[in-house]
Amino acid sequence: MRNIFTQAHKLTKSIITQGDDYRATFALALKAIYANKQESIADRLIKMGGNLWEKGNMKRIYIDLKTFNEVTGYEYSLNESKNKFYLDLKDNCIYRRYNNGRPKVEKVFQ
Repeated sequence: MRNIFTQAHKLTKSIITQGDDYRATFALALKAIYANKQESIADRLIKMGGNLWEKGNMKRIYIDLKTFNEVTGYEYSLNESKNKFYLDLKDNCIYRRYNNGRPKVEKVFQ
């Protein structure tokens, strides 16, 4: 946390101009640095045990039901052999595919 504040002060000092409010500029710098420090959903899923799969121009991370529920906030109790869950890295969405049917978007990440 201390490192983030140090970086925010450096950034604030480099962009502040005469007449600007230091506190407001510091708050904006702190938000920008914090946003860059947050880990992406793909990194989180890999750390939680997701499996990266690539083929051609497709790139996905397959996850289990427990990870799916944790990330989406849902409390599904589904048959894992019939339901497949994955994050498509191209559009940053989590999909659920039932019985090899058409995938359904369950959650969109920005």
